[in-house]
Amino acid sequence: MNIDVIVDRNGESQKTRSYALSDEAIAILKAAASRDDGTILKIHSLGGCLIQTGGRAFGGEKGRDAAKWESALNQLESKGLVVARGYKGEVFELTHEGWQAADSL
Repeated sequence: MNIDVIVDRNGESQKTRSYALSDEAIAILKAAASRDDGTILKIHSLGGCLIQTGGRAFGGEKGRDAAKWESALNQLESKGLVVARGYKGEVFELTHEGWQAADSL
């Protein structure tokens, strides 16, 4: 799905940026923006990989399902909509562009 985000309004003209995001990436983005801190946690355990944000949990399974949600988070990071905090790749936050993208949904 493509989302268009207004990144700059200057008088009558405006600049927009378009992002192609999967449904899973959009779900994570919306959930993260539902809380004031915009924090996303990626938790690895023996049971699989869990993405937790905005009071919701995504994934939690092993294999295909875990890969789908981890890929969605990687997609948000590669587009500059979230940024990793720390050095372990377990805590992420929405960037300014991420907040703008979430607001346009």
